[in-house]
Amino acid sequence: MNARVDDRLVVTFDEMVVIGTGDITIKNLSDLTQAAVPVDDPQVTLAGADLTIDLAEDLLIDKNYAIQIDATAITDLSGNAFAGIADDTTWNFTIPPAPPITLVGYWPFDTDANPQPDQSDFANDATVFAGATWANDPVRNGVMEFDGNDSFLEAADSDSLSLTGDLTIAAWINVTDFSGFRGIVGKSAGPAGNLPASYDLYLVADDGRARLYTGSPDGFGQVTGTTAPALGEWHHLAVTRVGDDVTFYYDGQPDGRGVTAQPLLDSDATLRIGNRTDVVTDFLGRMDDVAIF
Repeated sequence: MNARVDDRLVVTFDEMVVIGTGDITIKNLSDLTQAAVPVDDPQVTLAGADLTIDLAEDLLIDKNYAIQIDATAITDLSGNAFAGIADDTTWNFTIPPAPPITLVGYWPFDTDANPQPDQSDFANDATVFAGATWANDPVRNGVMEFDGNDSFLEAADSDSLSLTGDLTIAAWINVTDFSGFRGIVGKSAGPAGNLPASYDLYLVADDGRARLYTGSPDGFGQVTGTTAPALGEWHHLAVTRVGDDVTFYYDGQPDGRGVTAQPLLDSDATLRIGNRTDVVTDFLGRMDDVAIF
């Protein structure tokens, strides 16, 4: 099996189990190093039949690993011990190199222009519609300001923006309030124009936490971050979806993660910054350095 550097390692038993005593050993077979984690350590959690190892330190790229589990570490509900894993082949995996990352859209809002130029290599320039205006911010210089009344920027549908695999979205935001859903950037479709096609990042109404919608109007999933950005302040938000795993970042720090298995299917929708196609998810405040990878 393969894994990624930030993966949680999970093993599923065929019955309900409980924590016993002993260690789980993570062996780096490439470097001939190893680390033992006691099964009662906070890095190890058990939910029913699923044992999860969420390591405090990332695994290393291009290294081969084996996981061993002491025979006394896990027992069933009757007290019978799991046989354990004592070899280097039963649970063995390699961390592959990260795939190349391509910047497909980057709008720095450095100048008062319409359309706002895309500084990636794909020329996805974004037309400025009424209610969105350029402003010279005392903290970030050139930014876009949204009045929360059907304001947005729009870039035409393109192959480069029609993401159906791994993605990253990032932006600096300074939001005024959370009285409504606050769209950041995305492609949306469906009868009401409010479903992902194939991605949509916004702030939740009356809550403020960032949420990523991915999938298509025919099937979608959502994952929500942990922290609501402080009102009236600049904060950096980012989110990645790699495979089915979604991770949020707030001011550069991990800020919640989750899983959604819905495939990303593009519907040839335009991309909007500061709103959705439904023109209901109005951003209210200022935004800068919007980027999509």
